[in-house]
Amino acid sequence: MQSQKIYVKILRSLTSYERVLQASSEETFTCPSDSGGWSRSQVFSHVFGVNGWILARVEDWPNNTYEQSKGQPMLVRLIFFLGTLGPKKIKAPKVIQDQVSLLSKKEASDLLEKFKVHLHKVMPTLDSIPSNRGWNHPMMGFLSAHQWYQLIEIHTRHHEKQLS
Repeated sequence: MQSQKIYVKILRSLTSYERVLQASSEETFTCPSDSGGWSRSQVFSHVFGVNGWILARVEDWPNNTYEQSKGQPMLVRLIFFLGTLGPKKIKAPKVIQDQVSLLSKKEASDLLEKFKVHLHKVMPTLDSIPSNRGWNHPMMGFLSAHQWYQLIEIHTRHHEKQLS
C-alpha cells in the first residue's frame, strides 16, 4: 500500500514538470539558470536519467539486489522519515553530472512520457520485493528497493524547485 501512495506523489510531482514544459519556450527551457545552475532541460535530463536507472534496477531486482546486513545511519533514516534531502544543496557526483545533457522540449517530453510508462509498469513489482533487499547508494550506503523507489519521489520533488 505504501508503494501506491508514493506512486501518487510521484505522479503529482510529474504534473509540475509537465507544466514547466508547457509554459517554457524552447529558449527558456534550454537556457542556463540565472544562478549559474542547470537549465530546465538539464534538470529534466538529470532527474529522468537517474530515476529511470533506479526503475530499471527495481524492475530487475532478483539480479540486482542483495540482503541488508547492517543498520542504516541515523541521517539516512531521517531523510526517509522526513521525505526530503534537506535544505542544503547537494552536488551530484561527477559520474552523474557527466550524464546530464541538453534536451529539446520534445526530447524532454518524450523522456517524461517514457518514465511514466516505466513507472506504471514497475510499481506493481514492489509488493513482491522483500523489504530487506536492495543495493548501495554512493552517499547513503545500503537502501532497500522500497527506499530507492521512495527516493524517486524525494529526488523528483527536490528538483522541482530548480524549475521555477
